[in-house]
Amino acid sequence: MPLPHQGSTSTSSPNPTTAAACSRASHGAAVQHSMLTTLSTYNHPTSTAPTGADHDPAAVTDQHGAVRGTEGLRVIDASLLPDIPSVPPHLTIIAAAEYLADQIRQS
Repeated sequence: MPLPHQGSTSTSSPNPTTAAACSRASHGAAVQHSMLTTLSTYNHPTSTAPTGADHDPAAVTDQHGAVRGTEGLRVIDASLLPDIPSVPPHLTIIAAAEYLADQIRQS
């Protein structure tokens, strides 16, 4: 089932460390302690200068990474992603950076 706002899905295979710690907990306080000491999160800041069509008011950059209204400034990182992906964005960022770097070299 999709999680609201994150665009990701829940996993059927929880972290084994967390699952083991929670299974040993017998009441609410112990479960809470287990969760606080074993759960973690990570994030990938993205989409702060999203790419989009010329008519898109939310688009900060064009398809070449050029910042609209600012001459000579380009964005070539995770900021370009128009939406926060539901998967780690590392490979997408590398591919976009390679593509845009090639475009800059050719221009």
